[in-house]
Amino acid sequence: VHCLAALAPVAALTGEAERARRLAAQAVADARRFRLRRILVMTLVRAAETAVLTADQETARDLVRELLCTLADIGTQRWVADAIELAAVILERAGQPQPAARLLGACGAIHSSLGEPAGGLRGLAETVDASHDRLAELLGAKALAEQEALGAGLSTDQAIPYALEWLET
Repeated sequence: VHCLAALAPVAALTGEAERARRLAAQAVADARRFRLRRILVMTLVRAAETAVLTADQETARDLVRELLCTLADIGTQRWVADAIELAAVILERAGQPQPAARLLGACGAIHSSLGEPAGGLRGLAETVDASHDRLAELLGAKALAEQEALGAGLSTDQAIPYALEWLET
């Protein structure tokens, strides 16, 4: 499961979109059979990254909703920032800049509170940076900074339902 999940975004980054989607779908199906929710969470993150990287907005939205609900249910902090970041990219692409900017602020604060580096070495970094740049163009630097500051003030327990609310619209 780990290998399939890890290979899916790599395939997406190398231009093999259809292969990436198949790998991600297989990883999620296999993870569900294990009935170990933390493995499912990791797999949903990688599958959602793959959907974002292959511009499959509907699948990305569905996977991130499931991911956020699972994270809220098990109460773990691990993967929350990644899930919030994915939600932000999805919302930015869907023309919802204000909640996207707020969620990027929440993501940064969650990473910081957990002592995690922002962005890391993930293949999604360029995509996140591009979303941030588009948000700066749409909102302007001042409004973007204001929304990110509001997001940074959200706790994890506030950020998850906020993201879910906006992913439902």
